[in-house]
Amino acid sequence: MEKKNKSHSLKSETCFSKDNKPLSYYETIEDAIKGANFLSEKINKKMKPYKCEKCNKFHIKPEEVFFNKNDLFKCSCVDHFGYKKDSYSTKFDAEKMIKFKKEKDNIDLYIFKCPENNGYHITSHPFKNEK
Repeated sequence: MEKKNKSHSLKSETCFSKDNKPLSYYETIEDAIKGANFLSEKINKKMKPYKCEKCNKFHIKPEEVFFNKNDLFKCSCVDHFGYKKDSYSTKFDAEKMIKFKKEKDNIDLYIFKCPENNGYHITSHPFKNEK
């Protein structure tokens, strides 16, 4: 059963954060905008709604991690699990993601140029750090 929270969102049964907590979701974009504005004031960080491709509902996340879909794509490079890597069109976009991950999860990440010339990737391996 879904659980209501104070900002009129529900807790998802299908979408989870990296630490395996259910994401809050909103049925309408209007409610998601209200939730984002409420949370922005509460935590003093600009939040923005987005429509989830998985559940077709609206979630919110920090504005600084939004990328234009044209700027973030999968290239044919794969990680150590065999999954296609995210590729960032510009070094600046990769740096935004690194900054977000550092603040959110306290993870040190590094940028390296895609060997197939498809922009930039990020990694937790410092030896791939682009100079």
